[in-house]
Amino acid sequence: MKKLRYLIVVGILLVTGMLMAACAAKLNPRFQSNLASALEAKKSEFKQCYETALQEDRDVKGNLKLNLAFQPKATQPHNASVVESEIIDPEMKQCVSKVAKGTTTPAAPGKYVEAKYTVNFDFE
Repeated sequence: MKKLRYLIVVGILLVTGMLMAACAAKLNPRFQSNLASALEAKKSEFKQCYETALQEDRDVKGNLKLNLAFQPKATQPHNASVVESEIIDPEMKQCVSKVAKGTTTPAAPGKYVEAKYTVNFDFE
């Protein structure tokens, strides 16, 4: 069996493209690092989604790009979805979305936020 190289690419793009342009309130400065840490803590759960998919298809690999939407006072996203994927497996995409939606940050963002995050599943 090929050695699994599991990377979580911290692709949280809080600076570009993630904030709604209409929002003028200042973003909680700790939110970006809190979200990155919270998603990093989900690493083993993302890996479990991947290992389940590998049982069906030994060639599963690639990136899943997620969109996580947070309400101003929420510490969990009200929506997490795969918006782009190199992986076809719908069950894996659903699993990764579910894990991401279960992410909890210690502080709310302070305004509506849509965060982009890329999870990379690849072989070494």
